[in-house]
Amino acid sequence: MSNEKIKTLETVYLKEWTIYLQIRNDKEMKWHHLERLHVLSQASLKKHIFIHITMIGEAYKDKNIREFLGQLIRLFLVIPWHIFHKLPIGNIGTTRVSAFTP
Repeated sequence: MSNEKIKTLETVYLKEWTIYLQIRNDKEMKWHHLERLHVLSQASLKKHIFIHITMIGEAYKDKNIREFLGQLIRLFLVIPWHIFHKLPIGNIGTTRVSAFTP
């Protein structure tokens, strides 16, 4: 990935993160922005793990057991998928879609 693309991706990621922080008390909107952040984070293992940890926290706060467990599973898959280049690119990262669907 070129430096310019990485810079653009970082800018969009930071804008999404700022929006998420501002609206995270709105359940529906926070998940919308977390899904967008997840897609943007897939280029970076560190960010990808961070977003799944954030999603676990939000699922816990929402008392959403299904999402909480789904995030735990995804968190364990993140590292091997990055290592073996098996990420389902574009996946929104929530239990609304299979963890295996691009």
